[in-house]
Amino acid sequence: MSRAPRATRWSSRILQGRLAFMTPCAFSPADLERIATMPPDSSIPALGDATLLELFFSQSLTGAFFMMIDEPVAWDAPGADHDTLIEYVFAHQRITRVNDAMLAQFGASRDSFLGRTPADFFAHDPESARARWKAFLSAGQSRYETDERRLDGTAIRIEGEYIVLRTPDGRVAGHFGVQRDVTERHRAETALRESEARYEAAFRLSPFRLTINRLDDGRFIEVNDAFLRDLGRDRGDVIGRTSVEMGLWADPTLRDRYIERLKREKTIIELEFAGYERHGRREITRLSSTLIELQGVPCVLTIAHDVTDRYHAELQLESSQQQLRALSSRQHQVREEERRSISREIHDELGQVLTGVKLDVAWAHAHLPPDATRAHARLAEALERIAGALEVVRRIATTLRPAVLDDIGLVAAIEWLVQQFAKRTGVRTTLDVPPRDPPLSSDARTTVFRIVQEALTNVARHAEARSAHVVFRVVPDSLTVSVRDDGRGITDGEMADTRSLGLLGLRERAIAAGGTLTIRGRARRGTTVTLHLPIPTDAT
Repeated sequence: MSRAPRATRWSSRILQGRLAFMTPCAFSPADLERIATMPPDSSIPALGDATLLELFFSQSLTGAFFMMIDEPVAWDAPGADHDTLIEYVFAHQRITRVNDAMLAQFGASRDSFLGRTPADFFAHDPESARARWKAFLSAGQSRYETDERRLDGTAIRIEGEYIVLRTPDGRVAGHFGVQRDVTERHRAETALRESEARYEAAFRLSPFRLTINRLDDGRFIEVNDAFLRDLGRDRGDVIGRTSVEMGLWADPTLRDRYIERLKREKTIIELEFAGYERHGRREITRLSSTLIELQGVPCVLTIAHDVTDRYHAELQLESSQQQLRALSSRQHQVREEERRSISREIHDELGQVLTGVKLDVAWAHAHLPPDATRAHARLAEALERIAGALEVVRRIATTLRPAVLDDIGLVAAIEWLVQQFAKRTGVRTTLDVPPRDPPLSSDARTTVFRIVQEALTNVARHAEARSAHVVFRVVPDSLTVSVRDDGRGITDGEMADTRSLGLLGLRERAIAAGGTLTIRGRARRGTTVTLHLPIPTDAT
């Protein structure tokens, strides 16, 4: 049965720039060229008011157009061949009316735009356009986004709403549409989707544990596979629960303090704490968190990983280093004791023997007959050699362990050391020391002396310096000693050289005594060695 002819008309209004279709109403074919959209708060005026229609159509900021078919087609007729009809429509439906906003969207002049067909507009994707057009003609109205082309060939994303126009006998005469350019919005949405996809992949595939939980109640809203794998949990066991409920904090109050700190600082980097216990092993967890907002809800994004093995390895390394330093300190003590003992033995035993020999030779020299000139000469030479030997003995004994360090104190020993250095090397050396010894233990005094001694030795051997300065600074709880020269300046490579055992020995001596030692060099401006040593409170 054929469809009975009936006159149909339609009305429309704009809601936020989009066409909202209302109920059909009567119209005459002569009005088709005058129909246009109205502002959001207006309704379509009487169709006879052509002036008002023309005014809105021309001034609307939303693209509006009419596309009419050369000859209306019976799209809804029984047995209608839609494939054949759509080919006709694509070749013979033409832009007959267009407003300025539509022309601006496509970068076209009115003359170049009027008369264009669907085949012109969708030459870049005809198959998809035909399928979409057939669905639109069958439905009578449609709303969708399409990828189109401006007249210069550049891509444009269009959001539009369209309604089929019919003749009084029901044939499709064309359609009316309103549309806008949403290219930038589409690009932003596409970029956002791609970014979210990348984030989701990074979140899911990260080898570290990643979690998101609400800030207010701490409940997990998302976790990644690494978190579930490491904890041996299913997602259903985790989502909606808190880390405290799951026993992930050995001390739950630490988590409260952590959140309070996070609220203040917004981001926390690498906090280590005792975490959950599994198979009798307490995990040490390192985590970093930052505040984020998801759909208006404050949340916490956290990355965490198990550092238990590294933590225990560091403890073992620190323990080993402490043992090595204790051993090194003990070796220094033993060496100093041996030096002190050898120094005294050389000074006392060998010195006394040589002194006795000198006295005997001097007695013999004094009791020789006056005419024994050759014997007098030989004994005089022997006395000179014995005096030289005594000087060597004193020098060796002093080098091994300056007696002044034990007998008079650190300041006197440093003064003697600086005097001997300047005399021996010719390097102009100044000394700035306190009037009294700082309250240090015997081992600490020895450490200070040996470090200054080694620093001055390096000045003589390597610095190519003309002057050196030794400065002591004492405050109630610490002693700072610096040895500065004006030589060539030690280089970073020399300080990093593993063969620089002297520098390593200086640092180890300082660390063993509970202090620190820094070495800084500047090219052609010298080197400064600085020792910082704490003074025990019970010593002051």
